[in-house]
Amino acid sequence: MNPSSLNRRDFFRTTSVGLLATGALPALAAEPAKPRSPNARLQIGAIGLRYQGTVDTVVAQQYGDIAALCDVDRNVLEQARASFGSTPKIYDDYRDLLKDKKIDVVIIGTPDHWHSKIAVDACRAGKDVYVEKPLTLTVDEGKVLQRVVNETGRIVQVGSWQRSDHRFRLAAEMIRRVQ
Repeated sequence: MNPSSLNRRDFFRTTSVGLLATGALPALAAEPAKPRSPNARLQIGAIGLRYQGTVDTVVAQQYGDIAALCDVDRNVLEQARASFGSTPKIYDDYRDLLKDKKIDVVIIGTPDHWHSKIAVDACRAGKDVYVEKPLTLTVDEGKVLQRVVNETGRIVQVGSWQRSDHRFRLAAEMIRRVQ
């Protein structure tokens, strides 16, 4: 196969066959290991709880305990408290949540212009981060965040799972067929 004519679908098909042949594919496809004891579960803080922040937090419950909730809108915060119970601590300022030494990971579901600022502050506070896209709004914000991640050794993951949603994949396939 000519490398210049290789498209993404062919690439994944080819590499999947290779991984399957080496036995690596099952290891890559395996679900993350579940903690061995309740004491080993991650303690998760959610910052920004409108629609996407709440969706991310619900999904995160399978990997850890929701220990803290934060939103500047008191009504949204009270709705989140009703959804996640009375166990999580409640904050209206994300900086106070980041001071909590028990929190291991934060989920950032705030409006876009806050993503990089809160991610930088979370890394500096010793937290790993899951943040919705866009991670940054400018190249300079990206450079600052990259520097902070390198300095702190924290893990930052950016969510773009909407691109994997079956409705969006169907729409993309429909457009490809028309072209």
